[in-house]
Amino acid sequence: MDVDDYAREIKPHHKRSKLLAFKEQIRALKQKGFSDMQVRDWLAQNGVQVSRENVRKFIKRHLVDVDENKTEDEQQSPGKIGQAEKRTDLGSADKADAKQIANTKESPAERLRRLAQEQRDEADSKRFSHDKTGNNH
Repeated sequence: MDVDDYAREIKPHHKRSKLLAFKEQIRALKQKGFSDMQVRDWLAQNGVQVSRENVRKFIKRHLVDVDENKTEDEQQSPGKIGQAEKRTDLGSADKADAKQIANTKESPAERLRRLAQEQRDEADSKRFSHDKTGNNH
């Protein structure tokens, strides 16, 4: 049997998520603020047994526009910044701070790194320092 004969007889197995059939319903639940566990429970009630982790991965891959930390209104109008946010006073902020303020799509890991660095910087600025002669700075 050659490749063409085999291809005619056997259909290739495409690994497709069983959650794709529920994509819009999952999107609606997440936009209304339901947790991944609640989405999993809803899917179970509809005959689909998956883990919470599979729901999380599906949302990450297929529903990138859904963010758990946003309200439903913010979900529906991404990219719109309120007038108060547009008029952020940068004062003496340097370019790095301006980029952080402008960057609204920040991953949780990036946010934690930024917050940790801000805490270190604040601690450094409050730390008592002096030179070898005993002069305070």
